[in-house]
Amino acid sequence: MRKRTIFSVSVFTMIAGATSISAQASTTRSSNTAAPTRHGFFISAGLGYGSAGLNCDGCTSDRENGLSGYLRLGGTINPNLRLGVESNGWVKTVNGVDEQIGFFSGMLYVYPSAANNFWIKGGIGFAASKESDNADELKSSGVGVSAGIGYDWEVSGGGFVISPYAGYLRQLSGKITVDGSDTGVSATADLFQVGIGLGFRH
Repeated sequence: MRKRTIFSVSVFTMIAGATSISAQASTTRSSNTAAPTRHGFFISAGLGYGSAGLNCDGCTSDRENGLSGYLRLGGTINPNLRLGVESNGWVKTVNGVDEQIGFFSGMLYVYPSAANNFWIKGGIGFAASKESDNADELKSSGVGVSAGIGYDWEVSGGGFVISPYAGYLRQLSGKITVDGSDTGVSATADLFQVGIGLGFRH
């Protein structure tokens, strides 16, 4: 419960900050500058905090905190819509066991207003989770879905952006294998992310 509370407070703080930045940016633009433009290619990478959980038929594991990040690239359809691909990951070693969760998704990034850089994202793709030690390796894979929010803070007008973000990703049901053998047990994994991204857009 404490970990979920920490995540909720982090998301609330980020949304409040993004709203404040958006309001300030809109006021400034209304007085002396044009609205931001979005066009062409973009690429971005981010790093931050991740809270991951893994559940299977008849079992529930404690959530674990770890390092989480993403890499994304794509193109702009219009000032309100971008299309891209995104890879997200989470890693941690617990008591000699290496734990990993990964997602690769096709994504839509929606900017509700062409006048500022707040965005909402959603996508679907492939997800996999793995736990391994010196003796055994457990894997599970399946369809992955994701959603998130963020804000692109432009730096010096040179195409560089700093993007605080928050997101939720979930691996839908997939079979667990142990050292390549199907166990017949279904599993799901999910990941909360909060972090800062650095990017470039044309």
